[in-house]
Amino acid sequence: SFCMSTAPQGEGLFHKILQLTSACNNLGEEFQRYRAALHPSNNSTTSVSFTFEESSLPKNQGTLSVHQIWDSVSCRNEAVRDFKVFAVNYISHGLKKSPNPVHFSEAELAALCYTSEMWLKSSTN
Repeated sequence: SFCMSTAPQGEGLFHKILQLTSACNNLGEEFQRYRAALHPSNNSTTSVSFTFEESSLPKNQGTLSVHQIWDSVSCRNEAVRDFKVFAVNYISHGLKKSPNPVHFSEAELAALCYTSEMWLKSSTN
């Protein structure tokens, strides 16, 4: 529902993504693992402690909080773009048939597909 109720562009999107990934540890951890796989040479991504609280640790310590990763504008922009693709993949995965598929109405499927398309288009801008 986050992607359906949140515009994939605009100011403050990174704050909303940070709030979502902070509120849902499983999603936050999965997203950070996704980022680590995309950017294996980026030490700030691979050394995440999966601590979603404001960190008071000095930045020279080996463990970074998610908040520290989002501190710089370049990292923030990259992380927002990564989250957009992650979200599209997450939606697409949910729409795939599995042994016990979720049954969506035609209107729900159309809304999810439209949402996925909008988030994907915004990731390439």
